[in-house]
Amino acid sequence: MTATETIKEKKRTLFDITGDMMALFDLLDEAENDEDADRVLETWFSENLSDLKNKADGYAAVVREFEHRAEARETEAQRLADSARAMKNRSRSLKYRFLSTMQFLGMDRLDTDINTFRICANGGKLPLDIHDPTKIPEEFVRQIPEIDRDRVRLALEAGKPVPGATLMERGQHLRIR
Repeated sequence: MTATETIKEKKRTLFDITGDMMALFDLLDEAENDEDADRVLETWFSENLSDLKNKADGYAAVVREFEHRAEARETEAQRLADSARAMKNRSRSLKYRFLSTMQFLGMDRLDTDINTFRICANGGKLPLDIHDPTKIPEEFVRQIPEIDRDRVRLALEAGKPVPGATLMERGQHLRIR
């Protein structure tokens, strides 16, 4: 066996290791007695456990790297979103100041060599001021039904049937420390 073949043989994938585990289960099923099963397990563990541990450590490193990159990108996205929001606020503030100046000067239009500034009425629906919501008649109040998930969960946990709802099994996740 050449050195390259030996290296390729040592760099086994997680799928290879999983396949070996399946083969182990088959060998254990074929074992005629406990002694044979113990010998099969001892051989398999001595040959494969270090590969699995090394591969698992490699996977953990890759998972952590992706988690760190995702966190860095989320932080950068938030920074950029905050920066964009600040720029929009500055833009609105500058436009409002110029609008106020034009209104103070009694101008509704200003033409320059590059731009045209014009005071325009806002479009859309007329603004509505609800200054005292408690005085609005019931016919104008929209009732939005909301399921009280905590009460439904408590009832189901107490063994009471709730039509349209069931408790589900918890899922699983992998924790790497």
